Amino acid sequence: MTTILVVTDRYSVKRRFADALLNSGFGVVHCAGPEPPDYSCAHEDANGVCGHAHLADAVLLDGDLAGDAMEKGPSSRATMERYRSRDLPLVVLIGPEDVQSWIGDQEAVVLSRKTPTHKVISALSDVIRRHAERRSAAAEHDRFGAMAAS
Repeated sequence: MTTILVVTDRYSVKRRFADALLNSGFGVVHCAGPEPPDYSCAHEDANGVCGHAHLADAVLLDGDLAGDAMEKGPSSRATMERYRSRDLPLVVLIGPEDVQSWIGDQEAVVLSRKTPTHKVISALSDVIRRHAERRSAAAEHDRFGAMAAS
């Protein structure tokens, strides 16, 4: 089963996507992201790696986490970079006030929080598929490179 890590401190977003993802056949792990009082990640190890990341095949990230407004702890973008460094496919949900700061990001699919749920799930399915294809192509390339070298 493909598991999605839903990173949001908004109960409405968590509820909306947890149920829909489960009903679509995905497993779901939830994380609130950086939390008060110091807006650090409670599940982060000493190396800055999210303790939930190893459970997930992809991430649905709220592009406006609690620490962003407080300007404390890792920002949503820094949190995204941490998941990206783990080579996890990403879909980021943003509000209209966040559009300018996320324009041009090529590494994640960026959608409005108002995007219909089924379209967000479709986007997650697409990024997971593209990620698998990219990894497969890289493995094939490595295999042919090894054959040519021998």
